[in-house]
Amino acid sequence: MAIRSRSYMFVLYPDNPAHEKIINDRLPLYDATWILHDQDVDDDGVIKKAHVHAVVHFQNARRLSGVAEEVGVEENLIEVVNDYYGALRYLIHDGMPDKHQYSPDDVKGNVVSFRKSLVLRREVSETL
Repeated sequence: MAIRSRSYMFVLYPDNPAHEKIINDRLPLYDATWILHDQDVDDDGVIKKAHVHAVVHFQNARRLSGVAEEVGVEENLIEVVNDYYGALRYLIHDGMPDKHQYSPDDVKGNVVSFRKSLVLRREVSETL
């Protein structure tokens, strides 16, 4: 059975000319939110290759293969998002103190949904 979802997370590498074109020209055409991760470190403390995480949300469920073809991204660089607001918070590593904390000001695209994800998390935390 083909995988279908309304939301997907992409990993794109800005040093790849095809990915750079997607980041600059394609993502802004979608309900997409993205950020450059250039301070992530591996288990040995070495900074990982710079990459962009992008969360793309569609009005209707779409097949992963169709999304990959339409956007021009390899399928292995896309994953289904089950928690849309959680995926948006992941962009800055919100709630992940062991990871580099990125600034909300560095988030691009649909910042309204992104900011809503932070407010919702804060509201949940305050009720616990």
